[in-house]
Amino acid sequence: MILKPWLNYRIRKAQKDNSALRISIGYKMANSFGIVFCNDDQSKIEDADKLITLLKMDGKSVKIIAYERKNGIRHLPYDTFNKENFGFWGSFIGKPIIDFVNTHHDFLICLDKQPNTLVRSILANSKAKCRIGRFEENNQQTFEMLLENKDKNGQEWVDSMYQYLKIIT
Repeated sequence: MILKPWLNYRIRKAQKDNSALRISIGYKMANSFGIVFCNDDQSKIEDADKLITLLKMDGKSVKIIAYERKNGIRHLPYDTFNKENFGFWGSFIGKPIIDFVNTHHDFLICLDKQPNTLVRSILANSKAKCRIGRFEENNQQTFEMLLENKDKNGQEWVDSMYQYLKIIT
């Protein structure tokens, strides 16, 4: 399959060339949050729902997109994408994925421990001011803020990440 090697090349290029202004602003001033994850486990859907609830209780605007790898998990109430949303050369196809990538989120949160190539492509090309993910050695180039995941399940990581975000002023 040619898509994966080509996407890896495009991700490296996007990480170098992406000229979006990457700055962290205070949580109170932040309005737009993006959440991206791979829909391969029911627990990630629950993590996303919990995070959405916490952010919306604070009056934040939240936009979510999930990679639909398997059709049997659960129909999601938010935008999804799959391999068909990537062109032969790795370009984005479809309004939901293009709109998500071009939105200037104040914070873009990835719920995956190890984002797959398609999710990494969205992260690398996004116009988000600050991208947040779980700490892993090979995630350092993809995110501006990495939070450790020492023996925490998804719900605990979401709680600690939310608490950490609220302290940023």
